[in-house]
Formats: sequence, C-alpha cells, structure tokens
Amino acid sequence: MPDGLAVDQESCVWVAANSQGKLVRLSPAGEVTATCVVPGAKMTSCPAFGDKDMRTLFITSIADDGSTGHVYRVRVDIPGILRHSYKS
Repeated sequence: MPDGLAVDQESCVWVAANSQGKLVRLSPAGEVTATCVVPGAKMTSCPAFGDKDMRTLFITSIADDGSTGHVYRVRVDIPGILRHSYKS
C-alpha cells in the first residue's frame, strides 16, 4: 500500500512502500527503476526532496511493533522538483 510520494525531474515517482520498509522509484511507464531499502524501518512514509540541490530524499518511518519512528535521508542522482512555498 503506497503511503506518500515525491516526483523527480525525470517525472519518476518515488513511492513509500508501506509495510515493506522501502521506497520504490517508478518511471512514467510504471516500471521500477530503483529501490531504496530503509534499514530497520518496517513502515516508510512521506518521502520529500530537499537540500539546495534537491538531491537529498528525506524519508520518515512509522513506529510500529518494535520499530521506532525516524527521519532518514539518502542522496540520489536525479534531483526532485521544487514545490511551491507557502506564503501567508
């Protein structure tokens, strides 16, 4: 079951594979092009790109059955797309 996603500059979607402890990168054609296993995480959620170059993917894990919630980061080759900033 997917639980959050982020889009990179190649229009690929990074999807949190909940209950599997990993992210999966899907091409626009729906093919799996990369997998990022999060060590020690049973459940992953809410991937988001960040840092100045948008090449850091932040991943949260959900506390569940002995697994604690954390924020992880991984460097990727393809930057994420810039999201709009909130303005009040």
